[in-house]
Amino acid sequence: MRAPGFVLAYRRHRTKVVDDQIDEVERALGVLGYSWIALPLHIRVALREHRWWDTRATVQKICRIALAYYGVVYITALLRNEPWQPGAVFGWLFFFFPIYGIILTFRAPRQRRRYILVAACIAAIRACAEARTEGSVQRSWLLQAVSSEVAAVERAIFRARRAHLRVARGRHARQVGLRQHAERVVAALRAAEARLDVDRQDAALEALSGLLIGIASSAATGRIGALLPESITSRYRDVRVRDWEVLRTAAVAVVITAAAIGVGLLGLGDVAAWAVIAGVFVLVSLLAFGSEWRRLIHVLDIFRA
Repeated sequence: MRAPGFVLAYRRHRTKVVDDQIDEVERALGVLGYSWIALPLHIRVALREHRWWDTRATVQKICRIALAYYGVVYITALLRNEPWQPGAVFGWLFFFFPIYGIILTFRAPRQRRRYILVAACIAAIRACAEARTEGSVQRSWLLQAVSSEVAAVERAIFRARRAHLRVARGRHARQVGLRQHAERVVAALRAAEARLDVDRQDAALEALSGLLIGIASSAATGRIGALLPESITSRYRDVRVRDWEVLRTAAVAVVITAAAIGVGLLGLGDVAAWAVIAGVFVLVSLLAFGSEWRRLIHVLDIFRA
């Protein structure tokens, strides 16, 4: 008899790295007071799928950067009326190899987005466990790490809503329902995180990790519209949490593009132009995202050539 699909996925993408990660998560749940919970199979499958597709998405990103660089070199040679010499056989291989890599990993970024929320929740749970096991001297720094991981979960919640594969873009009513649910879940997470400054921190970390494991379980089964039960989210029905990440990222990209055009018009050298673009990027990213500015470094890849 044929095994169910999720069992086959569990076996197909099984690696020692992910097995060690799963064992670490179960130890973390035990530290947080959930020793009676065995990590469900669908979360295990989601973690394995995330690592599988994340590796291939990284390969595709490298191929895209290489192809963009090669394309810029070719266009620059055309604009300068210089003969383009890709280096005979090896040059053409370096040109077609990224294209081949992009074709092989074409579905990777989209598939990876399906499991980002699960991976973010697991990372936050591990941060909560680490904060609970450390003494009061280091706990203040570790609680900052917890806040950073919870913020990553919030971003993943909004991304999951935007990238939900089962909702067509024209289905406005369903999108509105998903957005409202995402706002309530984020509000519940923020309320639980705020208890770290009010309640006993061990109890607050346990409650926060309970929400995170519930979100991960729902996200792993694709229930983006039911990440947390109504009994938890109903009290935040009137709370509005806006998702400004797309606009802020677009603003950063526009400013960097303007800076790149400006240094081109000024005729600065390559080193000076790159220094100006990098400086503008750091300044604008700090203004837009604060301490989380480093996660936008991939935007600079567009201008590296």
